[in-house]
Amino acid sequence: MLACALPFSNIPASDRDSMGRWLARLPVSDEYGFLGYGRTVAQDPARPAVSNLYREYLLGLLSARQGAYGRALAHARRFDGQPDVWDGGSMRDYAASIRATVYLLQGRPREGLTVLEAAPMRAPLVTMNPVQNRVYERFLRAELLHAVGREDEALRWYSTLQYSGTHGVVYIAPCHLRQAQIHERLGHRDEAIRHYQRFIELWRDCDPELHPEVERAEDRLAALVAQRD
Repeated sequence: MLACALPFSNIPASDRDSMGRWLARLPVSDEYGFLGYGRTVAQDPARPAVSNLYREYLLGLLSARQGAYGRALAHARRFDGQPDVWDGGSMRDYAASIRATVYLLQGRPREGLTVLEAAPMRAPLVTMNPVQNRVYERFLRAELLHAVGREDEALRWYSTLQYSGTHGVVYIAPCHLRQAQIHERLGHRDEAIRHYQRFIELWRDCDPELHPEVERAEDRLAALVAQRD
């Protein structure tokens, strides 16, 4: 479900809409914990349920990606004043994530970064759950830093996504692309070449809708190699 919120996803808008409607209809139960596991009560796979606040988090991010910013912020407000429960994290994290996503998409990255940096974001480096390890929020922070021109900090955050367990795999290629673009802008030709090459290698067989990004990377790579030669 979190994949529907990814900025580099080629999921059609109709599928995002369908996912939102399915999630809104899913039965709500908090007895299994925030993420649907971790309690002594086992969830029946034939009867899926979602905790109320986890649904708010997912619907908030999904609404932001759909351009429904008011609805997204309404989901974020439902975390305000909630106690820190279940996964040991902070309800402030989930509200901040939604709000920062909205601000980034609205072209207000400084406000988004301020919101995200104020959240606790107590995250383990590696965990099997993409929400617990805040992999989405770590990529979001890198994007916000890049958008405000804090490139050295952005590079450090992009470089950590490969250490996010299996759920961080989908971020690796986009992180290489972004690092290539930043290094090229900073005049670090060899580093830019290395990251462009890795991005192209990882996304060479991507879906047709994403291939124009690979072609642009190939053009930039060719230009940088020509300059070096």
